Amino acid sequence: SCSASNMTTGIKSYNNAVNVDHTGMPLATIAHLLQEQGWGVGVVSSVPISHATPAAAYSHNVHRDDYQDLTRDLLGLPSISHPETPLPGLDVVI
Repeated sequence: SCSASNMTTGIKSYNNAVNVDHTGMPLATIAHLLQEQGWGVGVVSSVPISHATPAAAYSHNVHRDDYQDLTRDLLGLPSISHPETPLPGLDVVI
């Protein structure tokens, strides 16, 4: 999860984290930046979408094993990282 987060955000994280910095603050991924510009974004995976690699394309969490919240971010639902204002969610999940 850390390596995938480093690749999608361009910022060093820590082991078992998903797109958060060393203090646990969410980091924008390339998918977030593109979505803000009006692009559609998605994930194609052969493993469950809550797995660290597909989740690292979009979700935020201090631990890679929080499958429910990783999935909630991917689907645009309130999560522990985004309780009041959820992420928009992915446009495509395959």
